[in-house]
Amino acid sequence: MRRSVGKKGFMPWLARAGIGMVATLLVALGPKAALASSFINFELPTQGLGGPLDLSGSYTLAVDQIVGGDTPLHSWESKGCTGCSLVLDFGAGTLSLSGGVDLDGDGDFTDDLPPGSLLLSGSLTGSTLLGPVLTVSFLGTMEETLSDYYGITPPPMTHPYTGTLSLVLWGNTVLAGQVATLPNPEPASALLLASGLAGLGLWGRKRCRLRRAGEAVRMTP
Repeated sequence: MRRSVGKKGFMPWLARAGIGMVATLLVALGPKAALASSFINFELPTQGLGGPLDLSGSYTLAVDQIVGGDTPLHSWESKGCTGCSLVLDFGAGTLSLSGGVDLDGDGDFTDDLPPGSLLLSGSLTGSTLLGPVLTVSFLGTMEETLSDYYGITPPPMTHPYTGTLSLVLWGNTVLAGQVATLPNPEPASALLLASGLAGLGLWGRKRCRLRRAGEAVRMTP
């Protein structure tokens, strides 16, 4: 007679192995694992949308503040964005943000980001309108001086940042909005995670087979 191993016997081991794998992954990644919680926000003030929302149209919106959240440098420090405008083009599937930032706060843009600098650009990957909230996701790049100011070194990828534009709408008015950006996982990190998960699955199946084989031998008269 042959018995199979129930889920109750396998799941505790799976949980322990999963916790161990995550801990190993965090140790292997070191400081870069913590970087995943760092982000840079671009804040939008209340303003007119310029007409009814059309998810195939193009819009230019003002941005007045930049803040880094849980960043290695200047965390939660807000900087004014001079003449900053966000161009959201649904038809072309692109997003871009240009303007000036006085990073050192000395009243001029020497060694800073002068007005007209391209601060952020990207390709749209999706959009959702849920009630009054419009959410647009994108993959993009950021001006290196700005990311360096907040201590973020993105991985060497074509689109090192993932971002979300969120707008709270009231008719043709933007009540509030922000563009949240954070570094994408490094390719090596993603590969390590995928390899660990695959190895976990393979070892789990092997362990089950060995356990079933052992029990079958014990049950043999």
